[in-house]
Amino acid sequence: MIETILYDYLTESIEDVPVFAEMPTENTPETFIVFNIIDRGLVDYIEAVTVELWSYAPSLYEAAALDEVVRGVMLNAVTLDEISASKLGGGRHDNDTTTKQHRYRCYFNLYL
Repeated sequence: MIETILYDYLTESIEDVPVFAEMPTENTPETFIVFNIIDRGLVDYIEAVTVELWSYAPSLYEAAALDEVVRGVMLNAVTLDEISASKLGGGRHDNDTTTKQHRYRCYFNLYL
């Protein structure tokens, strides 16, 4: 299951930042990452998923810096046996209006 693969990979690759597959509701840390599969499909008979990753931090600068780390780690996801390609689909500054937290968002297209 790609969610488990990504969770394990992100947790091992970014050691000091908690990773969640959904927005935490209790004991939310100041700095953390949330990822979500937003699309699944086939491209030339190869399974493809689009992953949205949110980087939360106390300041805009820290959120941007964490986003850069996430992007680098995700580009290196091709080192996993289960992923044949990882392509950055885009991203931007995107404050969370519900929680009033600083957040950056990026998207990756992964081919399995």
